[in-house]
Order: sequence, then structure tokens, then C-alpha cells
Amino acid sequence: MPARYKFLKNDSTEARYCTDIVTRMALAHPDISFAYNVNRSEVLRTPGDGSLRNALYCAYGREIIENLYEVDYSDDICSIKGYTGNRFAARGNRRNQTVFVNGRYIKDPMISKAVEKAYETEIMKGKFPFYVLDLRIDPGLVDVNVHPAKTEVRFKKSSDIFNSFYSAVRTAVDASRGISAAEAGTARIRKTDPLKQKETIVNSTFFDKEPTGSKQGGIPDKVHEAFKEARKKFYSEKPNDEPKVMDSFLDYVSEPKHSVSGEYIDVLAKARIAGVLFDTFIILEYNREEMLVIDQHAAHERITFEGILKKRKERNIDTQKLMVPYRVKLDRRTAMIAEDNRELLESLGFEYDMIGINELVIRGMPVEIEGENTEEVFVAALDGIDDSSGQAPELVEREAIYQMACKNSVKANTKLNELEIKSLLRQLGTLENPYTCPHGRPVILTLTRKGLEKIFKRIV
Repeated sequence: MPARYKFLKNDSTEARYCTDIVTRMALAHPDISFAYNVNRSEVLRTPGDGSLRNALYCAYGREIIENLYEVDYSDDICSIKGYTGNRFAARGNRRNQTVFVNGRYIKDPMISKAVEKAYETEIMKGKFPFYVLDLRIDPGLVDVNVHPAKTEVRFKKSSDIFNSFYSAVRTAVDASRGISAAEAGTARIRKTDPLKQKETIVNSTFFDKEPTGSKQGGIPDKVHEAFKEARKKFYSEKPNDEPKVMDSFLDYVSEPKHSVSGEYIDVLAKARIAGVLFDTFIILEYNREEMLVIDQHAAHERITFEGILKKRKERNIDTQKLMVPYRVKLDRRTAMIAEDNRELLESLGFEYDMIGINELVIRGMPVEIEGENTEEVFVAALDGIDDSSGQAPELVEREAIYQMACKNSVKANTKLNELEIKSLLRQLGTLENPYTCPHGRPVILTLTRKGLEKIFKRIV
């Protein structure tokens, strides 16, 4: 009996572990064609054409491929290449996070933290980004002998590696950011009629490359023939029946599928205000061809967040004195947080004095904060500091600003007049990232006239 036989899990669990290993090997070596079977059923087959994108397509499918950003970064220390996903590829765990160092798979919490920091405000809290990244670095700067299985390494310049991963991913995310587009019936058409899909998802060599023989590094004949048959079946398949009509309009727009160019935000200045839905969603019409839907709370939250953050970086946060000091009673734990973080809170524009063990008086607030939200915003800042305790100072500060922005923002079901809406749109159009709120939720969705016509079956 193998020494560890009694510690094995059930067959399906062990097969899953094996699948993870083989998948990572295939992604680490896209120039090699992998064929992997479990219980005589094919689970994975890659073309071995050297394209990481094609290997990802085989491993994760079309849905992931459609939501990836390419990463291509280099500096004096290292180079980083690969793909990272947008917020639609994010998952509730870190299982789909893969890092290679000089072609070898590793796990490194420092790299995970760097990538997740790069996604700050881009994806919702509790979600983790998808990525497959290959770090190329001088082997002399990496100690690989810190783990028996070699799945952990130690970098001699860990802070530089952290900055490199942050910069690589942030550059890719910033370059690809855009308004979320909720096109009607996109997924439905994809499932029923592949002939209507005109976009190219993978490199043409994935299906069309002529075999050159495995000795020359091309696709082996058997693998190539399998791909040709798959391609023939995919493009000759006929839909069985017509797509069913969705139950409601919201079924089309609740799941945004892709993003458009960041320059698209210019339409905010030219769009016509068509109305407000449920005192929450601002409806805009642009060029008689597109409809924009803006969440007023998420928009105001982003405006407040970036305003405070910008002034904090410039060390230019102004404090407004309160005509009547505001007394706040706290529990002991929260009061201790206020005592221990006075310097940080004062740098954010708060002025206060402790007047008892669990009580304080607020004498000044940041000018960006509305007067009636005094206690709510101050306590939210304390909660943000508490939630991020133990993290780097800049992360603690940003969390406090997140909470302040959220509590100070106009709420849903709050009626805005036309001047207030125009002011909101004007400020939104000047932001660095007007597309998501600080918690990663979308601020703007777009639906084209063509999309609406599909909903009402004016076109098919």
C-alpha cells in the first residue's frame, strides 16, 4: 500500500487536484500540446501552438476569453506577461489565480495582494480577480528552496516585485476600462446560433493552422484533426428552435457582458436627460442610438471618493468648522479607535476632542461632507479603519475614505432636480474612473437602440 493511501480523498476530489496540476502545466507551456483524460473522458486538450490565449480558451472556455485583458510589462527588475480578467471574470475565491516564475507555478500571497490592490474599486468586495501571469526574472534574485514542493519562493527585492505586479495589472486595467454594455440577448444568441457570432475569440491558428509534425513544434496530426472536426461541427450546427422571449426587460440588462472604449465617457456632455427611473436611475439618450443608465448613488459615491482622495494626495483637505459642535457617543472599542487614529482622521479633515471614556465632540468636518451626515460619516470612517486594521497605512486610509464616500453620497430613492442631475453628470465626466463605484459596482450601463429592437423582436 502507498504510505499515504489512507489520507487520499475520494476519487472525484483527487481527480480535481490532478486536473488543476495538468491545467497549470498546460498554461505554463503553451508551446506543448497537452491531452488529458479522466476515466477515459477527455477533460483538456491544448493545441500547443505557443499561444497562451488559445491554451486559456481550452482550459476555461469562451466566457473567460471574452473578459480578459492582456498584460505585457517590463522594467529594470523583471518582465510580466499574461492575462488578467475584468470584473465579470472575478470569482468568490482565489482558485483561478495562477502565477509562474520563470515557467514554474508558485503561490505567493504578496503577489496576490499586489494584483488585488491593482483592482481596488474595479471589482466588488468579496470577489477575487482571475489572472494567469508569467514573471521572468534573474534566477539569482529568487530563492526557490523555501518549500518542499517548490510552490513558494522568496524574492530578494520583494517590494520591487510587489510594485511591478501592481503596475503591470493596473496599466492593463486602466487601458481597458469602459462603460458596461448590456446588449440584449447576447448570451442567448451565442448559445442558439453560433453562425451569427462574427467576433473572433481566438487566434485563427487555433483551428486553421496546417499540421507541420510534432518534431517541428507544430500541432500533432491527431490533435489537429480533432480541432478541425470540432470546428466543422461548431459552424455547421443549426439552432433547434427560436430563442425564447425573456420574462422581463431586466433579464437583458442585469448581466452586462462587455466594455467599450474609455473615450465613450464623452457622451455624458452631449447626452439628453430622458428621465429618472424609481428616483434612482438616471436615463440618458445619446445620438438617438444609445441609452445610458446611471446609478445616482454609485456615481455620487465615486465623485466623493475621488475628490477626497485627490485632495489627500495633494495634502490639501480643508476642514469646515461646525457652528454647533456635534456630540457623539461610541462603544468603548470604537472610541479607542478614534483615540489611536487621531493623526489619520485629522489628515482627512476631522477635528474632534474626547470628552469622556466613550464620548467625543466633533468640531470640524471635511468640506466635501454634508453637514447632516456628520455622525454617520465619522463613524463610517472609524469602521473602515477597524475593518482594515493590520494592513499597510495607505490601505487603511483608503478604506476609511471608501466608507466616508458611501455614507455621504446621495441615496437611492432620493429625488434630484434637473440642475442636480446636470451637476452630477458634469462631475462624473471629469473623473479618472467614472465607470465603477469604490466598491466595484458599475456606475453606468449602456443599451443600444438595436438592443432594444431585439428585445421587442423588431429585428432578430
